[in-house]
Amino acid sequence: MTIPQINKWIRNAVLVITAAALLWMQAPVHAIAKERNVLFISSYSLSSPSVRKQIDGIKEGMSNDVYLYYEFMDSRTISSDQYVEQFYQYLVNKYSDMKDIDAVIVGDDDALQMVLRYRTGVFKDLPVIYESVDSSTRAELAHSLGMAGLSENITIMDNLDVAVQMFPRADQILAVTDESKSGQALSANLKGIQKSTGRCLSIF
Repeated sequence: MTIPQINKWIRNAVLVITAAALLWMQAPVHAIAKERNVLFISSYSLSSPSVRKQIDGIKEGMSNDVYLYYEFMDSRTISSDQYVEQFYQYLVNKYSDMKDIDAVIVGDDDALQMVLRYRTGVFKDLPVIYESVDSSTRAELAHSLGMAGLSENITIMDNLDVAVQMFPRADQILAVTDESKSGQALSANLKGIQKSTGRCLSIF
């Protein structure tokens, strides 16, 4: 991982924890002394290097009186509506007494989409902080519902410009994404670039 990428993760962690702290200030004064419990829901699995960096950043920004729970959707393996519903029910069963959870942090688009889908359920009265979200529409909806967080800084146009400069004779650009919510957001972004610039993009 490059120095700019490391700095990005540190910056994201600081901002995420700052957002969490601001949300926690809404809690009653008498509850401040108790240990805080935070639930981190990742869209992916622990095998993803980016997820490990997210966890390290969150831990670095938290004080010693915060206990961090982890849950992993592993949406790169499976992300059907039925699976998401079953995963949500698993969270309900495991964290049935959500009064013990003070805040929820969601990593990437699939986890945020699940929280949005069930926002009137078990997540209803909990502060939610999102990070590394690719879809600006999804992030704006979350923000309008009182959630706080960070969107991913997508630099597709910059990368395409560099690619064209490096390979000026190339007449077609292939873009490969996946079926995850992040992949779908990237595909939508690519299609917008294709339409606005007229570049010959093949999106898979």
